[in-house]
Amino acid sequence: WFVALQASLSAEDWQTEGNPVKVTLKTTSLDGEGRIAEGSLKIHRLKEPESVQRAKLGGQRHHHFHGEGIGRDVKPEPDLSNVNSWELGEAVSTQGFTTDAEGNKDFSIKLKAGAYRAVLETEDRFGKEVKGLLPILVVNPDAKRFSIKVPNHVAAPTWTVEPGKSLEAIWGTGYRSGRAFVEIIHRRKSLKAFWTAERVTQAKIEQEVTEAMRGGFTVHVTYVRENRAYLTTRQVNVPWTNKNLSVKWEHFTSKLEPGVKETWTAVVTGSDAKKAVAEMVAPLYDESLDAY
Repeated sequence: WFVALQASLSAEDWQTEGNPVKVTLKTTSLDGEGRIAEGSLKIHRLKEPESVQRAKLGGQRHHHFHGEGIGRDVKPEPDLSNVNSWELGEAVSTQGFTTDAEGNKDFSIKLKAGAYRAVLETEDRFGKEVKGLLPILVVNPDAKRFSIKVPNHVAAPTWTVEPGKSLEAIWGTGYRSGRAFVEIIHRRKSLKAFWTAERVTQAKIEQEVTEAMRGGFTVHVTYVRENRAYLTTRQVNVPWTNKNLSVKWEHFTSKLEPGVKETWTAVVTGSDAKKAVAEMVAPLYDESLDAY
């Protein structure tokens, strides 16, 4: 049905236990202009399956009855290997809200490791219900066992790393046991290849980043369980920020000596830029001549 309000929720993908989850709420008109709205935001812990479910093959399919039930579809069974298919459990946080004139509102909620879903409820100016949903996955990066019942999970605080820093990612499985094979490839050469430890279900993936790795590298994680191969490939961006330069012009005009030559100086700055002397040619002209 038609509604006169849009509501959305957003948060970072990487959320850790012990740090507040920051959720941003936005309410706008259909053309994107901010609107003041009132409503509630609930954070529900999701109901996990009793055991980890393997991923389905071939995606979701609709089955059709013939004869008396012709034209009626059977609702497909949910894919319990995906947290987005899990049902809502208890509400661990409930807050009312009123957005500002630009339609913004920020929330900060502390959550334990687990799978959650944020549910936003509000109304447009005609009293019609407007909802917004946001999945939230909270992990403990220092744990040895992955606490969420999904077959495979690979995550990192960021997939963009500058030289001098390190990639810090995690792999985890909700099964009681499991090992993954991790490969780190840079320019078709293997930098690292290893199996995760036997007695853990969550492992760290770490890689120091050097200047030679600008342009990026690739992380492959392979995990096989119950006739399912979970193949995860992530490109890690190592940007060429050392090539980002900015130019600023400086000059001084002496008003005491008319007709003297002026000196212009180009100041070039950038990340890790070093001072150097260089020569360049730059054409200059008087813009006031354009008036004639």
